[in-house]
Amino acid sequence: MGILPMSITGVPPVQIAKNMAKMAMLLTGVPPVLRRFVRSPIQETAAVSLEETIKAMKYDDKGLLTAVIVDAATKEVLMVAFMNDKALIDTVRTGKTHFWSRSRQKYWMKGEESGHTQDVQAIYVDCDQDCVVVEVVQHGAACHEGYRSCFFRRLNGAGQWEVCAKQLLDPKQIYKKKP
Repeated sequence: MGILPMSITGVPPVQIAKNMAKMAMLLTGVPPVLRRFVRSPIQETAAVSLEETIKAMKYDDKGLLTAVIVDAATKEVLMVAFMNDKALIDTVRTGKTHFWSRSRQKYWMKGEESGHTQDVQAIYVDCDQDCVVVEVVQHGAACHEGYRSCFFRRLNGAGQWEVCAKQLLDPKQIYKKKP
């Protein structure tokens, strides 16, 4: 009776309990999207690393893929941007969205200047693995023009774009230089 039974992993149950307690401490404050990438103390090997998974996606000839950012609760499309592998890896690791700006040729984190950040809740990839949908909790306006969503214009019956949303703020009050 002095021998403790082993689990199917070969680790004594007491050690598993200690390891699970360590995992609970590790996961405190970790965004939900990141939790599955935090290695368990009892996890010996991973078949494929996060970097390998992301680098294996199908990027265009400029090394980019389309990222559709949606509100996690309402599923409203907030913005569409582009990510290279570094931006996607940093998005997963930090729980904040990161992108590559094609027009500015610059890597950036959403909200680095405005403070209007996005907390990542989930990331989905399409069947071709060349586009992701990122569900976020949006803090402030997603659009650099001061609207909650970048999709604030609708084509009307006269063939003209009309503003169909309320502007939350004046971008001149947030950005030091023109966005």
